[in-house]
Amino acid sequence: MAVYWCTEVIPLAVTALLPALLFPLFKILDSKQVSIQYMKDTNMLFLGGLIVAVAVEHWNLHKRIALRTLLWVGTKPAQLMLGFMGATAFLSMWISNTATTAMMVPIVEAVLQQMEATSAATEASLGTLELAEKGKAGELPGNQATLEGPSARQQEVNRKKVCKALTLCICYSASIGGTATLTGTGPNVVLLGQMQELFPDSKDIVNFASWFGFAFPNMLIMLLLSWFWLRFMYASDATVAIFVAILLFIMPSQKPKFNFCSQTEEAITLIMSSLIAVLTECTSNVATTTLFLPIFASMSRSIGLNPLYIMIPCTLSSSFAFMLPVATPPNAIVFSYGHLKVSDMVTPPLLFTRISYDPLVLRDTL
Repeated sequence: MAVYWCTEVIPLAVTALLPALLFPLFKILDSKQVSIQYMKDTNMLFLGGLIVAVAVEHWNLHKRIALRTLLWVGTKPAQLMLGFMGATAFLSMWISNTATTAMMVPIVEAVLQQMEATSAATEASLGTLELAEKGKAGELPGNQATLEGPSARQQEVNRKKVCKALTLCICYSASIGGTATLTGTGPNVVLLGQMQELFPDSKDIVNFASWFGFAFPNMLIMLLLSWFWLRFMYASDATVAIFVAILLFIMPSQKPKFNFCSQTEEAITLIMSSLIAVLTECTSNVATTTLFLPIFASMSRSIGLNPLYIMIPCTLSSSFAFMLPVATPPNAIVFSYGHLKVSDMVTPPLLFTRISYDPLVLRDTL
């Protein structure tokens, strides 16, 4: 390292981080002992995610993933939406949701502009052919009357719906995808730090593998639900409407099965998750979890409940800030492109938070 400092063979910042890589690799010290010489190991974990984000952006890996996904799913709006959501959620699992959104929204904008240009060219050609067939080629300069009819207005409405759906799906999937891994979003890192601080003897309970095993299936459910909901809101798909209706009827019917804990404990968890979901719409999700997780841990111990039973749903709920532009940076980024109004974002993403609290899954995990 001294030679590297003097010669600047590699950037100084990279030289400074070499012990964090080489000491655990050569089994001199484990990563936690090395990281504490720099900062808290949870902060080091978050820094590693940011470095991965810079690397992905530098090599345009996000564009390759997005374009490859689009080639797989096709060009219909619902398929495009699913493809973008899958690519965004996958990237958000490893890098911050803000960086993921900032990388993906320009790609979506380029696709929307191309769709609009193609649609305009198609409409113009169809109008020209229609007038030529009727022998009214002289009316071509005044073709606006034809294009401004009811069908044209409906096409404009549909275009706006597609724009809203494609932009909303990016911020939704960026926030949802980050919940699948400990490095994906700030609240997950805060939960890990709080567990290590409040319960030092249980440091192996919450680790990358255990969290991924619990949160990844939950993330997939949330992702599919948000896709179905956006299709229902902006595509008027009868199949999707039936699916959402069945889902709403099925979900309450699961409550009698929650017999492994008292109704009071279940109600406490649901109320706390709802409280966090409301607060995180107006405050930072990291600040919210940092403030409330110690309180929830103390409350859980006082009533004889496993702290993770409350802390995990509340951590997940803090990441599901979908309703306001100020709720989370991904929302602000997509809102700045001008396709959305506040009312478009407020329309009920409340259903998503209900899915994040699943006592049956929590029972098996804890």
